[in-house]
Amino acid sequence: MIAVVLAGGVGERFWPSSRRLRPKQLLDLTGRGSMLGLTLDRLDGLARREETFVMTAADQRQAVLAALKSRVPDANVIGEPEVRNTAPSIGLAAAIARRTCGDQPMLVLPADHLIEPVERFRDHVRAGVRFLESEAPAAGALLTFGIVPTRPETGYGYIRVAGERWSEGPHRVHDAASFLEKPSPERAVELVAEGCVWNSGLFLWRAGAVLEGIARHLPELGAVLARVEAAVGTPDFAGVLKREYPRPPAVSIDYGPETTTGTALTFL
Repeated sequence: MIAVVLAGGVGERFWPSSRRLRPKQLLDLTGRGSMLGLTLDRLDGLARREETFVMTAADQRQAVLAALKSRVPDANVIGEPEVRNTAPSIGLAAAIARRTCGDQPMLVLPADHLIEPVERFRDHVRAGVRFLESEAPAAGALLTFGIVPTRPETGYGYIRVAGERWSEGPHRVHDAASFLEKPSPERAVELVAEGCVWNSGLFLWRAGAVLEGIARHLPELGAVLARVEAAVGTPDFAGVLKREYPRPPAVSIDYGPETTTGTALTFL
């Protein structure tokens, strides 16, 4: 399985402890190591070292490499020429990973989450992979992990849940009816009462499936990624990436036109 860790950040939320060149994912906020290190620990038993990619800003790459201490190959730490939000970052990771590792299930996870118990998380990921491998229609599904709310919360986005598509033991995969932005306090109460789940920002899909989705719903970005993917492994790659990557709009993976429907989700 491919794992993609999103480790870019502007260092604003924990300022002055975090700065542009030392964002929160490089800080030890728990006494157990950096948030990036804990994220890599979470991948033990899921993704091999050579199939793990870390996406960061070009000017943060050296700091990330120092923090990683060779836990992933240097070539798998990708410095994005510009900060372009999650759709370009995830698409770039998918293009590089598919070219170098093949069209495998691809787990996307931010580097600044604390998830416990870790083994339960791994169990959900493995169940998601089994879903993707269960039947042909599932192979093209885009899974996002929803968290059942414990309270109304204004700091998280929400997902409105639709019909169940698949189940296995405690694991459930539903269609996502819509993605909802961070609500007001009153709206948060309503969303929890409606059975909506928190949007975790964790994703699982085949690399090819997300690239197909981007090509369909964000065609300008899709065209850029196709040109970048064609250059992976060639001497032209760095130049093509620098030239092409800033061209499409900066957009979240949750915001692509029409991507608010037809997406499967599983609960974490």
